[in-house]
Amino acid sequence: QVDIPRNETLDLSIKVLAGLLVFEGFLSPMISAGLDVLLASLLAVRFVLWKPNLALRRLDIGVMYWGYLFIFAQLLLDSIGQTSSPAWVGNLPIHVFTFGAMGLVFPAMLVRISKGHTGRKPVFDAFDRAVPWIMMLALGFRVVAPQIHSGGYPYWIALAAACWFAAFALLGWRYIPFLMQPRVDGREH
Repeated sequence: QVDIPRNETLDLSIKVLAGLLVFEGFLSPMISAGLDVLLASLLAVRFVLWKPNLALRRLDIGVMYWGYLFIFAQLLLDSIGQTSSPAWVGNLPIHVFTFGAMGLVFPAMLVRISKGHTGRKPVFDAFDRAVPWIMMLALGFRVVAPQIHSGGYPYWIALAAACWFAAFALLGWRYIPFLMQPRVDGREH
């Protein structure tokens, strides 16, 4: 129940920079890296305006903010990769985005949308809260662990995949029955 301030100039600047980065393959690495850093900086400003101290108190809302922060991190890592030859294992910026942003946000959105569209309150219960934690574990296995112990790379990949499977299996087990039944409030889907 918090009013999130919007700044049209900031929002438009973020959209324009993100649109330019679609064509980063045609730009010089230095220009692309500069755009990455500029976009990350604007995202950081907007993040602060969005009252993270309130959102991060609740997992169901805070997970969206964590996903947003991983977009910020991906942009910074991408800029580093464009201007130097980092010694990280794998394509770290891509995995930070896929596991950090998508891996945290998508399951949380599935919970909220599935509950809302079936007439239930979009409030996370214990099973729903387990899913983001499982996905955070997958993030640790896929992104962090290989940087610390690269020799275990195949095992880290297998553990990350097992976490993704477990998280989405839990979501399917919980929400497919809800989605196959009429709404609990009697309204149409």
